[in-house]
Amino acid sequence: MRLLEKHGATIGLILFAVYAAILGTLAIDQAFGLGLFPTPLDKYLTERIEKLGDPDVVVAEEARRELVEQWRGLAVDTLIPALEWREPIRSRARACLVEITGQNFGMQPGPWEDWWAEHGDAY
Repeated sequence: MRLLEKHGATIGLILFAVYAAILGTLAIDQAFGLGLFPTPLDKYLTERIEKLGDPDVVVAEEARRELVEQWRGLAVDTLIPALEWREPIRSRARACLVEITGQNFGMQPGPWEDWWAEHGDAY
């Protein structure tokens, strides 16, 4: 109790600084899309991309259709990193990217990222 009485203001100030830093980080992440804290949509799209690798072809096709037809441009930022995942997810992610964008930059994320940075606003 004596510690709190003696250093209560300092402890409060430190806690406030930590709280402000966390809020600032969240705001910066959201403003600049850094991806430090995935949004519910990011998590949902990641789940759909994982379904691309389902051994049940019906499940994989439903995931592909949803990504390509419903989410389109919103899915691209999540599909590009999936190019580095295991097969068959990576090749199916590339197929989705080709279908959404009409472009084909192969299996390396770099060219896709460069193209998307320049043209993504159109989607």
